[in-house]
Amino acid sequence: YQPPVIDIDEVLTLQALLVLATAHDKSHVDADKWATSRARALEWLRKTKLRDQHQSLALNVLVSQRFGKPEEAQPLLKKLLQTQNADGGWSQVNELASDALATGQTLYVLAVVGSGGADQQRAIQRAQAFLMDTQLKDGSWWVPTRNAQPRGRKGQASSHYGSGWATVGLI
Repeated sequence: YQPPVIDIDEVLTLQALLVLATAHDKSHVDADKWATSRARALEWLRKTKLRDQHQSLALNVLVSQRFGKPEEAQPLLKKLLQTQNADGGWSQVNELASDALATGQTLYVLAVVGSGGADQQRAIQRAQAFLMDTQLKDGSWWVPTRNAQPRGRKGQASSHYGSGWATVGLI
């Protein structure tokens, strides 16, 4: 698989923290082992310069909200909102057009983090309109890989991944 399905170490670490936190909340995982693992991952992230890519930023907002101090998440959230494109969507990387994956992820982040006032509500409405306008007749969304494969490819993993995020974002 290509990005965004298989992504860089920081994204995988951010995802793992969020998934394991949810699993820890609902299971009988050893609390000491979880605390040690979480601390190591958070320390590694603190020392790692995050790439200027959408998935890193969006997941970092969630991790900061969940494991940091909520005030640490606010500047990241502001930056995330500033990266919204003119068409209402978000892009995986600055050089690409808006897509369902990045837009759905952002809508999910905005829902988890909570109400941010009128500007955030307008951003949400514009993003929802983008997703509704770009949905294909079969109900899915086409999402290019970052290495820009031709649109005609069927079964592309990033489109499946992006369709899932778009659905989650709209819900």
